[in-house]
Amino acid sequence: MGLLKAAVVGHVEAGQMNILVDNFPRDMEQAAAFEAQVDCERGIDELYPSIKQLVEVWAELVFYTIVYLTASENLLLPGHTTLKR
Repeated sequence: MGLLKAAVVGHVEAGQMNILVDNFPRDMEQAAAFEAQVDCERGIDELYPSIKQLVEVWAELVFYTIVYLTASENLLLPGHTTLKR
């Protein structure tokens, strides 16, 4: 990805288009560091949905485990059965 394109894309995605001119790198060393930062931020953004999905699945697993254990405990305790004799 070209340096200018990386700078524009990174700033537009971050909602910082108004400071593009002020923060644009002036030499090649700054430009390389800036491009690496933009690529790193993009990598984190691409990883975020996977982390979010993992947390949702974990929360669902915990919820159903609690429901199962609560139901099991209620069925095993004397006087808490759902069947009438």
